[in-house]
Amino acid sequence: MIGELLAASLGYLLGSVSFGNLITRGLPDQELEQFRNDGTGASTVFRFRGARAAGIVMLGDFAKSAVVVALCHWLISPQAALYAGIGALIGNNWPVFYGFRGGRGVAALAGVLVVLVPVPFGLSLIPAILLFWFTRNVTIASLGLFWTTSAMTWVLGYPTPLAIYVLVVPGAVAAYILGARRKVPLTERWRTTFMRSSNASRV
Repeated sequence: MIGELLAASLGYLLGSVSFGNLITRGLPDQELEQFRNDGTGASTVFRFRGARAAGIVMLGDFAKSAVVVALCHWLISPQAALYAGIGALIGNNWPVFYGFRGGRGVAALAGVLVVLVPVPFGLSLIPAILLFWFTRNVTIASLGLFWTTSAMTWVLGYPTPLAIYVLVVPGAVAAYILGARRKVPLTERWRTTFMRSSNASRV
């Protein structure tokens, strides 16, 4: 159990490295406060800083969770990697270094899944890309990616505990995302849905 607790702690600390907060340093105080209230993930960065900055944040959040899960899997145990993934998601959404105001966990969850279930995740990318192509909605495409990954994990016969993990953890993230989206003004939801940045010139 010590190994699992260590993995969860490492996941949380690395997850708390908030690329959204780092890349938006220098925003006026009022905009920075609004940014943190809306969530510091890639979709919010897109609205405030544009596509290039959002891409950097997405890759950073993806990489930090993938790295800590892979390291804990390799150095401690496969079981510890599951705890590291949960820790990384909690750290991403409630980072200790930034007043516990973080992102929504989409890119961080993708990093966890690509290490734990790479084949189901890879197979799920195609329908997710198609969903995004037709809807231009990051939330819908992300939910499609996670639920398809979960279904493919069951279909391909992965161990039951891992399959349950890949069902429950994305479910919790999805519930959090949908709840958080309701707090975003309708005009800003529209910008995100149709990939229109309100401050693209700041990229």
